[in-house]
Amino acid sequence: MTLKHTYVCAAASVLFAGVSLAQSATPTPVDCEAVRCQVQDQLSSCLDNARNHGQCVSCVVHTVKSLGIPLKCRGKVTSCAARSTCGKPNFETCTTQQFGTCDTGTGTCSGGTLGDGLTSCTANTDCITGTRCAVIRAFGRNVTPTPGGDQCTLKGGTPGTGTCCAACPTPTPTT
Repeated sequence: MTLKHTYVCAAASVLFAGVSLAQSATPTPVDCEAVRCQVQDQLSSCLDNARNHGQCVSCVVHTVKSLGIPLKCRGKVTSCAARSTCGKPNFETCTTQQFGTCDTGTGTCSGGTLGDGLTSCTANTDCITGTRCAVIRAFGRNVTPTPGGDQCTLKGGTPGTGTCCAACPTPTPTT
């Protein structure tokens, strides 16, 4: 999946949701995540021509506004663009685990749950509270890039590209 398709997944469903809202006597709540995942085709051309991160975000802002996406969803869609590597060469997403506290006396976690396959904890890293994603510079300014030497990997995280927003489902091919 390309970068532009990763976070851009959002406009068509807004269009369809907007149509159904206008025609329905009882409005159905708009699923902003579904909206975010259906905008990709409408954003392709401007994202391909964006020269920097600001232009990527601006492309998304103008596109969601022109498509009539409900105001409550615009922020969610543009936030994904802001939290992306689009137009940011040498940057990566970095997902790291967040940890709770292990009571080594009892072997129980306070804050977090035990990692897979564990029956008790012996260190805070055994107590998982979730993950955190950030967009960071992959390599220092004067560092020669080497496999596995990126900043995220060195922090113990999982590097990626695209956005820190949840991945959109891959469309099922029709037969």
